[in-house]
Amino acid sequence: MEIGRAKQLPGLRPFEGWALEAIAQADRTSAGMLRTALSASSLRRQTMFLVFASLDWVPPEAMAANLRSMNLEGCRPDGNPLQVISHALGACRRVRDLLHAAYGPVDGLLGALKRLGDDPLPRASYRELIIVMTEPEHLTRAKVLAQLPRLTSAYLTTLLRLEEPFILKELVEHLDPNDVVNFSTAVRLVEHLSPQMTTEDLVTSITSLQPESNLHIWLQNQVRRAQIFPVTLPELDKAFVPLTSSEIIRAKALEYRNCLRSRFGEVALGRTCYVEYQPSPAIIELTALSEGRWACFDRIYGPRNARLTSATRRAILQKLRASGVLIYAHHDEISRWNSISRWLGVHDYDEAILDEILEHRSFRRIRIRLR
Repeated sequence: MEIGRAKQLPGLRPFEGWALEAIAQADRTSAGMLRTALSASSLRRQTMFLVFASLDWVPPEAMAANLRSMNLEGCRPDGNPLQVISHALGACRRVRDLLHAAYGPVDGLLGALKRLGDDPLPRASYRELIIVMTEPEHLTRAKVLAQLPRLTSAYLTTLLRLEEPFILKELVEHLDPNDVVNFSTAVRLVEHLSPQMTTEDLVTSITSLQPESNLHIWLQNQVRRAQIFPVTLPELDKAFVPLTSSEIIRAKALEYRNCLRSRFGEVALGRTCYVEYQPSPAIIELTALSEGRWACFDRIYGPRNARLTSATRRAILQKLRASGVLIYAHHDEISRWNSISRWLGVHDYDEAILDEILEHRSFRRIRIRLR
């Protein structure tokens, strides 16, 4: 049968890739094989795909011997292995009998094939399916596989990459195979931030995921519940109080009416730490550098993100520097040139002139209101 034409005939359901090539090759020795595959039920098609994919790890002679044991009518005893295999795939009336002859008693294999749909998986995915369902060390994976309402190649790969105790249906459905390593990293981060959580707690938090949820939301929720964000800061001046727990950060976000609650990610990753300056209410963002150093890049905010006076900012920066926190050099060693920076087109938006601008704007607003 001409392949291109066969795919256009009414009642035939086309498929492509390695499976089409394999069955087209079988059709050359067993005429009608391709038409059978194009018109067969999804279950029989998947059985054909499985058997032909199996020839990558099962010698054709061994597969032919297994299928020849069914003693099907019309099976030529002198036929070559591919002829015997092709004949059995088309002539055996019950797929269950075909699978039993080819692979022996594999619990759940028939049901798994029914959940694969109509199209072939990548060739290697059929090997993964047989591994999960036949090898004793994958018993837990086989149980999870039986719970999945549908099967895909991504599910099979993810299932094989997950490790106990996280071989879970919810993870198979939510994790891309390439994100399994990232999930392991996420678990380590949660354990780092919440050492009181047990493995059972983590498993329960995952199995409680709603269908519309995802693991990004799961991790964000775990971070927001962190009792402490472990950071190693230099010995800060007593005027500074580090905000090192999710509870404190939420409270300060409410008190200062700012966006601190949206910064849990950076804090959890250890990239940022926030401290409160108590003499004049302010929140300072410190940035983690290499070699255990911290720096302040002028991110200093008052309540409602209001700008502090230059005098207050200078006092904060001086205390930070004295505590071992790095600051911009133009606040310290090279500040002698600051007065002419604007002549060179360089503007320091924390200099005293901004206080005058803000005061001038406030005065103008008062005048407008009085008119």
